[in-house]
Amino acid sequence: MESPTAEPRLKVAQPGSDDDLTDEQIQVLLKEAEARLRATSLPANEGSTSQTHISRLRVDKAAKPYVQERKGIAIAEQGKLLDQKQRNLANHVRKVEDPVTVRKRKLEEKRATAGSDWYGLPKTGMLHFPLKDCPCLMRKIIPYLS
Repeated sequence: MESPTAEPRLKVAQPGSDDDLTDEQIQVLLKEAEARLRATSLPANEGSTSQTHISRLRVDKAAKPYVQERKGIAIAEQGKLLDQKQRNLANHVRKVEDPVTVRKRKLEEKRATAGSDWYGLPKTGMLHFPLKDCPCLMRKIIPYLS
């Protein structure tokens, strides 16, 4: 592909040779690279009529500082230090609980109920008669059940 410029292509020094590029040779190579870049970028942009527009920074719309000095004291605008969500969280009282005590309390509550199979009813205490009387009662009741 021929260069669009009329300047002839210069011989490029091979790596490891003693020849260095002169400033003129560097400028020619840069122009050729720029021309190749423009040639490859033109077909992609042929269909579009608008060119790339880079907006300028408007100085009058720049962010204004929220810390100002008055009588040697730095004063900050309170509204810009925190957003409203963080401010609401900071203004309310929160109760902080220890996770270990919360876990113990939930375990005690779970033990106090008969479980989900019994719809969370409270556990009943030991019956009023001793546990050793239970086999005697069972022996008396079983003949009537069968």
